[in-house]
Amino acid sequence: AKILHVEDNPVLRRVVAVLSQEIADCDSEETVAEAAEKIAPRQYDLIILDLGMPDQSGWHVLEYLRHCQPQPPVLVFSGQKPTGEASTCVSSVLVKSQTSNAELLETIRMLVKKE
Repeated sequence: AKILHVEDNPVLRRVVAVLSQEIADCDSEETVAEAAEKIAPRQYDLIILDLGMPDQSGWHVLEYLRHCQPQPPVLVFSGQKPTGEASTCVSSVLVKSQTSNAELLETIRMLVKKE
């Protein structure tokens, strides 16, 4: 499986890559703009998305995913739980400070298997 992790924290990008290495290959980008460049030419099985990005809201990544067929599931893994209608557009939501590595790995495994 192929994962795109959109996250500005380099330590967290590395942790997710190591955690998921037996399940999938993990590309990571630290801005929404860089993620958009990766999404266009590649097909991903899962997008892991931080919402608090340095260049713009992580929600903008969803706009680029609309052109993907099939659309990959999106796991929001962010500092705050999103509220409102936007959170219904994603497959799963985890809050960083409330999620163990085991729970994150199990969620990744579940979402990748759905595809």
